[in-house]
Amino acid sequence: MIINNLTSQDLSFNIDTGIDLKGQQFRTVIAAGSSATISNTMMFLLMLNPEFQSAYANGDISVTYDTGDATFFGRIQSLLGGTL
Repeated sequence: MIINNLTSQDLSFNIDTGIDLKGQQFRTVIAAGSSATISNTMMFLLMLNPEFQSAYANGDISVTYDTGDATFFGRIQSLLGGTL
């Protein structure tokens, strides 16, 4: 899947597993006006992030995906109550 940053500023999304161990936190940064290719696993984690949900809802980012990814994306959206 590809996340497109539609803003003029860098966007950063933190993912915290809730475990206090070094290496258990991830950050996805997407430069202004560019895009990032991510795995389905990372997309799942990002979709749980409230800032990512807000950026998607506000149109700050868009997501591009193929047919297989569309099924995955749709299932995750339905699990989240259609918030994305």
